[in-house]
Amino acid sequence: MKKNIIVLLSMLTFSIGAMAQPPGRMDPNEMIAREKQNIYKKITDLSDDQKLLIDGIYEEFGDTMIETRKEMRNGNVPREQMREKMMSTLAEKDALMADVLNEDQLKIYDEMMASNKKQMEQMRQKRQQQGQGPQGDRGQDGDMNPSPDN
Repeated sequence: MKKNIIVLLSMLTFSIGAMAQPPGRMDPNEMIAREKQNIYKKITDLSDDQKLLIDGIYEEFGDTMIETRKEMRNGNVPREQMREKMMSTLAEKDALMADVLNEDQLKIYDEMMASNKKQMEQMRQKRQQQGQGPQGDRGQDGDMNPSPDN
């Protein structure tokens, strides 16, 4: 099992992608650290080996987020492609966690991730209702008065 996890962790290293946060939002490293600490807080029966593997998964996930943010800031990746990358990376992280955790621990982890996803969706909807969607007040091309078809 450890060999599989190491292989999967190595694969994650080479398949770069992550969640990207627009400037002015919460620091992604902070979000990752908080998520990992919540895992340690809610899953109290983790072994030292599991903690070591989880640390590696989240460290790689954080590095991937930093690199992806740089790509996004440089305008090298279209928004939809960035979203696909983010979803792929999250799925990889969840698959690695599923390999590390036992059945009961995985159930707790899945509940935590579902709650996180729900909170993120609520925040996204709130921003959109306030006119601060993913592009702020700008359209896809940065125009302050976007046309309806943007």
